[in-house]
Amino acid sequence: MKAITSSEFICLTLIATFTSSVKSCGQIEYCGGAHGDFEQEISCTCYPAKNKDFPPYTWQDYCNADVLAKYAGSSKGAKAWQSPGADNYWVFHGCDGAGLMDDCMGGSTYVEQFGPYSNEQLPLTLHECSGGWESHCTQPFAHPGTDKVYDWYNAGQLTYAGGKWPDQTVPKPWWDNMGLPDTDQLGGNDPGVAFVVLYPWVCGYNDPSQEDVSWLWGNHKPYGDKTYETKCWYDNEPWDNNHFHGTTIPPIWQAYKFYYDDASNTISGWMLAEKTSDHKEPFYYYQNNPDPFVLQAVGSPPWLAEE
Repeated sequence: MKAITSSEFICLTLIATFTSSVKSCGQIEYCGGAHGDFEQEISCTCYPAKNKDFPPYTWQDYCNADVLAKYAGSSKGAKAWQSPGADNYWVFHGCDGAGLMDDCMGGSTYVEQFGPYSNEQLPLTLHECSGGWESHCTQPFAHPGTDKVYDWYNAGQLTYAGGKWPDQTVPKPWWDNMGLPDTDQLGGNDPGVAFVVLYPWVCGYNDPSQEDVSWLWGNHKPYGDKTYETKCWYDNEPWDNNHFHGTTIPPIWQAYKFYYDDASNTISGWMLAEKTSDHKEPFYYYQNNPDPFVLQAVGSPPWLAEE
């Protein structure tokens, strides 16, 4: 494989397969290195790997929805937003290929929330957790484009209209225990409205003999020589880690409703509910008319703000 140099942006392709399941994600295109233009860098996340054949033809209407373009800037774009005075940023993606994961899912309507810069330096060392948190151990996030490290990072998938949340549509066995109404019961069919559940970025040791994730990382090595032995994801896994049958809800998450206002070109957001690490049950706010926060479009994503 030809290396991505420090002086130019190079896209490579290969056929990515899982050693454990012999499953192909199609042609993979690599990005990163902080030398692409704005559109390339903002879409190069959360791994530097994107499915070259995405989006499929059958998703054309979904990807071309007017509401998606408002949040993401265009149907295949991505746009950064920030609440005035906040220390974190949001990025809404269209069908730009961002968000590809080890299960070959992702690539559309990816949503990111970046925390402040971290004091940790590359290469990172995995944080260790215990007491049942070993598979839910939150980690800082190194952006594939610039290797800038963020103290925390949340991600999920945007949805609009249709009534169901993405993890509800799959369906995840634990979803019915989340306590969230269908989106159409929360004004989800109104123009300009969208929803997301965000989950924290977690990482853990991955046995390469059981599953090869090197194709996801490419030449982005935030954990140095240990990168290809490391697997990261946004943690929408059940607390009991029974991926296919677990009914315990993920241990940390936040559910949001958004409304894009055409007159002001701003987004109003409401936290509808959240589950924190120190409470067994979620907190539900949607029944009490929570106060909104406002997001304004920013000229640069967070990782370019100091370039």
